[in-house]
Amino acid sequence: RRFPSGEVSHADYKVAKGLDDAGLGQLTPEQLRAGRGAMATAFFGRHESDAHLYGTQWTVRGGDEGVAENARRLAATTQFNYGLRSL
Repeated sequence: RRFPSGEVSHADYKVAKGLDDAGLGQLTPEQLRAGRGAMATAFFGRHESDAHLYGTQWTVRGGDEGVAENARRLAATTQFNYGLRSL
């Protein structure tokens, strides 16, 4: 769901709050990377057997290695939010 600039969804807020170790209300670059990796791993963990249906760039190799490889690829993209939401 899209919100006007400056607003976040309740679900996104809960994820960010869980990653904000210091309670500063803003994520560090390391926390952002960790969060992206966790979300990408969760997605590909749920779609391990059908990742190929989301495009040819995702490996069809099963198991933890395939999930980890796809998660690394997605988390490293510059347009992570768009990439995750478009899957």
